[in-house]
Amino acid sequence: MAAAMSWRCSPPEPPPEVWEREPDYYVQHDVLGHVHKANARRHTQVQEHPAGEVTFVTEGRGFRADADVTVPKPPDTWRLLVLGDSHIDGVVNNSESVTAALSTRLMVRARESGFTGRVEVVNGGTGHWGPPQYGAAPGVWAELEADACLVVVYEGNDYLDALAAEERAGLRMLKRSEDHFERLFAAQEVVGEQVSQQLNQDLVLATEPEVAQDALALTLTALEQAAAHCAISVAVLPTPAAVHPPTVAQRTYIAQALGLSPHARLSGRKLSGELLGALADRGVPSVDTWPWLHAERHGLPADDGVKRGAVRVFWEADQHLSTHGHRALAQAVDAALGPVWWPAAPE
Repeated sequence: MAAAMSWRCSPPEPPPEVWEREPDYYVQHDVLGHVHKANARRHTQVQEHPAGEVTFVTEGRGFRADADVTVPKPPDTWRLLVLGDSHIDGVVNNSESVTAALSTRLMVRARESGFTGRVEVVNGGTGHWGPPQYGAAPGVWAELEADACLVVVYEGNDYLDALAAEERAGLRMLKRSEDHFERLFAAQEVVGEQVSQQLNQDLVLATEPEVAQDALALTLTALEQAAAHCAISVAVLPTPAAVHPPTVAQRTYIAQALGLSPHARLSGRKLSGELLGALADRGVPSVDTWPWLHAERHGLPADDGVKRGAVRVFWEADQHLSTHGHRALAQAVDAALGPVWWPAAPE
C-alpha cells in the first residue's frame, strides 16, 4: 500500500526579494514590484554564446537598450513596447535581442506602408515578471506614448506566476506536497533549469489541476488591464522542452521522481491553446510562435527561403532563448502581427 501523501497548503517561506539578491541589476518599484536598475551593466558567462559572454546593458530609465529612450516621444516616431519576462529581457546582447530584430523588420513594413518616420521597439522585458506586471506596465509607462504593445506570454511559468502573485498577496494558498521543493531541488541535478522554466508550474498544476482555469482567467484579466492603456497584441512563447525534447533519461526521471506524465508536462501548451482561443474571441491579435522556433531549430527554410543547419533556439544550460531563438521569435511576430501594425499600402 502506498504511503499517504502529506500536503502543505501554506505559502512557502519567501526568498529574499530579487532586488536584494541582484542589486546590480534590479531595484524595487512600488507598482511593478521591481524593474531594472538604470544604467546597469552586467557581464554574464554564457558558454554557448559565440563570444562566451553576454553583456546586459540598460539605459537611463532601466530599459534594455544601449541609448536612452526619448521621452516625450519624438515627432514622426511609431513606438512598440514589448513586455515579457527574462526570455524577453534576454540572455543575449542588446543588438541580438528580439526587439532589435523586430525594429529592423518593422521598419521595412512601415516603409512599404508609406510611413517615412522612425520605428522604435522598446524592450520592456524584465526577469522575474509575470502577468501582473504585464497588465500594470503600460499604465506605469504611459509616458512612453507607445502606439502598440506586444505582450509575450511564456507558457512555462507565467501561468503559475499569476497564481503565485495572489498567493503572496494572501488571496489564495496553493496546494503543494510537503516535499514539493525538495523534489524539485533534487530534480535540478538531473534536468537543470527545466525545473524553474517549466516543471515547477507543471507540478503545481498536476497537484491542484482545478487552479489551471484560475491561472488562465488571471492572465486574461492582466491582458485586459494592459489593453486599457495600450493597443495590445500577444505572442505565446513555448517552453524549451516543446522545441528541444528532453532526453530519455530526463523524461524517465521526470516521470518517476516528480510523477509527471507527458500529458502533465503539456500543462502550459494546453493553457496557451485556451488563451489564444479566448484572445481570438476578444479580437486581440495573437500568435503561437512555436512553428517558427521549431523551423529555426531544425534549420528549415525561413522567410528568406534559405535552409540552414540545425541550431539551438534555447540555450541548453540556462534554458533561455538563444540568439537564434530571438531571431525566430522576431520572425514569428513580424509574420503574424506585422501586417496588423503596418498593413500594406494599397496599390
